[in-house]
Amino acid sequence: MGAKGRGGGRPSFQWYGADKAARAARSRALREAVRGGWNQHAVDLALLASDEPTLF
Repeated sequence: MGAKGRGGGRPSFQWYGADKAARAARSRALREAVRGGWNQHAVDLALLASDEPTLF
């Protein structure tokens, strides 16, 4: 049934990053860091607490 586009088969991509809970925790940490306005130091600390690599 996957060939007809009705579901089934394997997923279209494989996710190798953090799971959903880890991404949600990182998002909450970043949201809390900028709650009162942009604070670069707080943002850096929130990103460093995560195991996910950053672009820069």
